[in-house]
Amino acid sequence: MRSAPCGGGPSDDLKEEVVANYAQGVHEVYSRSLASARVMDEAIDRFVASPTAPPLEAAKRVWLVARADAIVEEAQKTGISISVN
Repeated sequence: MRSAPCGGGPSDDLKEEVVANYAQGVHEVYSRSLASARVMDEAIDRFVASPTAPPLEAAKRVWLVARADAIVEEAQKTGISISVN
């Protein structure tokens, strides 16, 4: 990353790099959240088709992953920095 010129604010190149880096991060977070939501949707469909304990437990596990991804997405929207492991 380029540094700001002496005595001045950030250069236009630096501003562009920051925006591009932020946009890439947002895209990655939203893509991960969308992917886990789709997996959750499939798990729910399997449970609806066969409402027994195994598909229910699978849907619960998938929901936990999807929820963690959604929390990161929400935090990014509000500017909160968190770590979900």
